[in-house]
Amino acid sequence: MIILYIDNFRGFKKTYIPFKEVNFLVGENSTGKTSILSLINILSDHLFWRTTAFSNDTVNLGSYAEITDPKTKHFTIGMLTTSGKDTPKGLNAIVMKFIQKGGIPILEEFIIASYNVTIKVKITPEVILFKSLVDKLKEDLKTKSPLEFLKLIVTRVFEK
Repeated sequence: MIILYIDNFRGFKKTYIPFKEVNFLVGENSTGKTSILSLINILSDHLFWRTTAFSNDTVNLGSYAEITDPKTKHFTIGMLTTSGKDTPKGLNAIVMKFIQKGGIPILEEFIIASYNVTIKVKITPEVILFKSLVDKLKEDLKTKSPLEFLKLIVTRVFEK
């Protein structure tokens, strides 16, 4: 299972989208179907994970102002995957916060989380700071679904 999280991204606010083996995106024009598919395309491209550029050979999401309201201080994208097991030990997540610099989105902060370790990284022009939160969420995850796990990371760890 994969769950996508987006906040302040092309009109989506604090939205969780769970994906199954087969998915249908249905809705009226201008409701975000193409934006979601474009984001999936970008996240599926290995170059994104090295450059965090919101464009590739087939998709160009544009400048910061085209991705979110320019008045918005940041936008957030997250993704949770499971290893096929329906247990907390099989959960892995990444949540990324982007800010505007020179009209383009720049990665400012991200969290990588799994069952027994959470690493939070903040990137500034001067330094890269990181914090390891070993076992911080472990007890809370015993009764959580994959969606609840991602929500827990976003609300308790990332938004602080």
